[in-house]
Amino acid sequence: MAGVRADHHNIEEWLDLVQKGSVQLPDFQRDVVWSYQRVVDFLNAALRGRPVGCLLVLKIDPHKKPPFDPRPIEGSSIPQDAACEYLILDGQQRITALWRALMDDEERQYFIQYKPGEDDDGKVTSRRKTNKQAWLNDPKKCLERGLVPVTLLRHPPIDNRAEVRAWVDKAYAEPDGSTKDLSAVRDLEDWIAARSEALRTFAIPFLPMPKETSENEAIETFIESNTSSQRLRKFDIVVGRMRRIHQSKLREARQKAYEKVDNLERYLDESEVGDLLLKIACLRTGQTPVESHYERSDVMDDLKDNIDAIIDGLTWTISLLDEDGIWDRQRLPSVVPLRVLPALHSFLPTESDPKVVANKTARAYLWRAFLTERYGSTAATLLREDYDSLRKVFQNKSEASSVPIWNADEYPLPTTKDLLKLGWSAHVGARSRALLAIALRCGARDIGSNRKVSKTDISRRQYHHLFAQAYLEKKARRSSPDLALNCILIEAKTNREASDKPPMEYLKSRLVEVSGVRITMRDIERRLESHL
Repeated sequence: MAGVRADHHNIEEWLDLVQKGSVQLPDFQRDVVWSYQRVVDFLNAALRGRPVGCLLVLKIDPHKKPPFDPRPIEGSSIPQDAACEYLILDGQQRITALWRALMDDEERQYFIQYKPGEDDDGKVTSRRKTNKQAWLNDPKKCLERGLVPVTLLRHPPIDNRAEVRAWVDKAYAEPDGSTKDLSAVRDLEDWIAARSEALRTFAIPFLPMPKETSENEAIETFIESNTSSQRLRKFDIVVGRMRRIHQSKLREARQKAYEKVDNLERYLDESEVGDLLLKIACLRTGQTPVESHYERSDVMDDLKDNIDAIIDGLTWTISLLDEDGIWDRQRLPSVVPLRVLPALHSFLPTESDPKVVANKTARAYLWRAFLTERYGSTAATLLREDYDSLRKVFQNKSEASSVPIWNADEYPLPTTKDLLKLGWSAHVGARSRALLAIALRCGARDIGSNRKVSKTDISRRQYHHLFAQAYLEKKARRSSPDLALNCILIEAKTNREASDKPPMEYLKSRLVEVSGVRITMRDIERRLESHL
């Protein structure tokens, strides 16, 4: 990008370019991620003339087919014969925020605060559009709240005079239809005109990459400069580099997997599914699941042509997690099994007895992946090794003991000493979460209500210290209660009642339950045992 010089358009010019379809997005760009508050902050900065950063665009020859399929800015409607001149590589959120706020967002209404008689720039705020917020479309009620729609600022006063005047007249209208206080009307019109001028003429700089820029160079520059809070996924980058004939098929494969695999959304966001599919396809084609292999033709072909087999593998893997009480992302110790097991599914025996054995082997592998320290910085290479070994086991060509992860000398299960060091299970850490997962597999009965944990209520369960810090310091001489062995999931009501009481003190207080049914010390012990 040597010699590239910054240029700029003001907001009015950017909106015009979007409306004409001259500015669009490359198809690999993902959806809008800015919160409404980010949009408000951006508009406030523009109104006050503060810097909002520089955009990065790729110049396009409107008479040639662009290097990436363009798509309109979200919320815009462009002419059928629109000729794209710029593709926004970095700045999607800012331009989309401007368009949606100034051209009337479907879900949100943006306002600028107005205080009559005060020389105040006004702050931008927003309200959600709902049936209960009917006043949003009533100028009189808006003005009573000191709010003026930001949409009134989008055109020059000379072009927008009729729209502004109609809104202001309604805002100040008397019951008989006459207009009250003409000086107040003029003051508001002048105030709107001044804010309109400030916003429309605010310049947003951009760096234009030349038309001769190659697709790969544009992608690499995008990756290096992207400032989005939600980074581009490897799958999106791979798709961006593919020929158009493959792009739609790859996206269809990702969407199909997300929609067809029951409960996959419990463990992954839709944006993460594409990356997972690439890793599975690499293993299925005998490749180590690393970026340098994602764009291989055999990996791409497997992903496009055998997506149904991959979906079957993911469905099977999720069923294993489900049967063992691992029901959501927050309690999943590691994503590693989601990469290896789906790739193995094609080799799962069809005969009854061998299939049962293979399922047990898969489940044993799953827990070994959770509880040993097999996977670290070289995880991709080790995944390939374990996949190759397990495939041979499934094909009855070798014993399970030949799989590297079962080498107890190199990858032992945690000792008691190891378990006492494991941190709080709510935090990321395979072994800490695995310990909680085992408790969930054992039932994790609520110590108050005695109800077993289930996939329908696990999201409502709360993390709780079995022993409070003061109790641990006194009885066990431990300064921190945040240990995996001290972590249980209980119902919100029980959490409130138990507070910082030692568990036996709380449980003994419930020896006679609300229903009047007496419970025994053995009942109490069983509840605790269900949490290990």
